Amino acid sequence: MVACPGATEVGRISSVLRQHQSLSTPLTSKFQRFSQSLLKVILVLAALTFAVGMIRQRGSAEMFDGAVELAVGAIPEELRRS
Repeated sequence: MVACPGATEVGRISSVLRQHQSLSTPLTSKFQRFSQSLLKVILVLAALTFAVGMIRQRGSAEMFDGAVELAVGAIPEELRRS
């Protein structure tokens, strides 16, 4: 071993990345607001799907599965990361 991990170049890069604050731009803040709005709409639609199924006397487990599948399928991949 030549140097401790913190004293190597990779260690320095790692420490810089840990100290880095997240970048907030007008575009990222608009995307955050849009993501939250889209998430709320999807959750309302999933709840509505569950409620309509219950009104039509479908099985609660079946409707719960359907509502979860709808929510998971409708949420875009990028929204899941933020």
